Parts: sequence; C-alpha cells; structure tokens
Amino acid sequence: SPAELRTADVGGCTVSIVNGIAEGPGQAVLLATKLHVPAVRRQLVHRTTLLGAISAAGSRKLTLVSAPAGWGKTTLLAQWVLDTEEDHEFGWLSLDTSDNDPVWFWMYVIAALQTVSPGVGHRASELLAMGADPVQVVLPILLNDLDTVTTPIVLVLDDYHLVMSRAVQEQMTLLLSRMPVNLRLVVATRADPHLPLGRLRAAGDLIEMRTDDLR
Repeated sequence: SPAELRTADVGGCTVSIVNGIAEGPGQAVLLATKLHVPAVRRQLVHRTTLLGAISAAGSRKLTLVSAPAGWGKTTLLAQWVLDTEEDHEFGWLSLDTSDNDPVWFWMYVIAALQTVSPGVGHRASELLAMGADPVQVVLPILLNDLDTVTTPIVLVLDDYHLVMSRAVQEQMTLLLSRMPVNLRLVVATRADPHLPLGRLRAAGDLIEMRTDDLR
C-alpha cells in the first residue's frame, strides 16, 4: 500500500514523516490552533471552588480531570488558565487522533512548551525529526532544557483520551517520573489514561477531579 506521508516543522526544523518515521526535508507546519487556549464565554459561571482546588495542587506533578463528554472539563481548565493570577506560564495542547504517532505527539508537546519558553526543546526537536529515540535521546535532552527554566510551567493536555498509543503512554510515564519540579502537567480526559496513577497517588503527586467534583 502507498506510504503515509506527513510533514512537520518544529523549532525551525522541517521534516517529512513517512509511516511514522522521520525521513528528510518537508514543507508542512504544525497547526497553531491546537496550541491556543479555547475561548471562554463571559456568561459562564465562575467555578470558584474547583478553580481554587486546581490552584491548590501546587507542586504536584499531575492534575487529572477525568469525566465523560459534556462535563465541562475543557471549559474549567480554560477558565483557570485565562483567569489565574498564579506566577506560572501556561502551555496548552488540544490533542487529536493524529497524536498517537509518538513523533507527532512530542513535536506538538515541544511546540506547546515553546509558546511559553521559546528556548526549550530546539535540539530535542531537531533530533526527533532526524529519527532519534524518544526515550534514550529526545526526552532526556528536553527534560534537561526544562530543568534550566526558572519560571514554573504548567502544560495542559486536553482530550488526552484520544491518545491510545502504548509508546506515547510509556514515554509520558518517563516524563512524569523524571520531570523537574518547575513543570506541572494537567490532563483532561474522558477515561483514565494508562499512566502510573496509583504510584503518583501514593506519593502525593496526583490531584484528581471527577464527575462528582464537576457536578
């Protein structure tokens, strides 16, 4: 069957992706609107208790907002990002099924981080585009970059349930286990992700919001 061809441009590096493998120069760019915080209508109720609970998570590694469709997960997080007075920088990524490709996924994660810290991830994205191993090469370089950032960063991953790739889940587990203290992940999903939630919960590194909270 014909090869699946895609291209991406991250950190100044343009690449063709053939069947998920980086194979040289291309012309396409990442979709910028996936990195935009969704607009929030002014007439929505300001959910003070929930917003306060998210803010109170402080230095915990992962905030998980898990509930079925229609429970206001995205709206709640958008309200928090747009209205918070915390001393954080916020990166936002709206995921879709194309992000099951690990190369594509990490290109977008790096792009989201670069919206708040432009110097992060340039070398990691170049190596990713050249086909470097995400676990052995790309993520260690990205984590080292993040460790040098002085401003706390919150990365919001919306619609995480659409990413079912086992490789991506394993790589995210590595990120959670080794990420620096200045990085915090917030995940909105319709189903619990295949991440080490039990271990994070036991270590006090997880805050959870579910249907009972959103109700």
